[in-house]
Amino acid sequence: MLGDKVVASDGSLDRAAVANEVFKDAELLKKLNLLIHPVVRRVMNERVKSYQETTK
Repeated sequence: MLGDKVVASDGSLDRAAVANEVFKDAELLKKLNLLIHPVVRRVMNERVKSYQETTK
């Protein structure tokens, strides 16, 4: 989606570079949100379920 321009020299995600790209392009931000939000929701639900199971 954003290519090499958001990869830091150590291979990690350059979050500042991502922000610089997506916050100046509403359509790109929308695409990123559509990609990221379902994953975040899934992980959040898994963690809540795990917590609930350990506190029974």
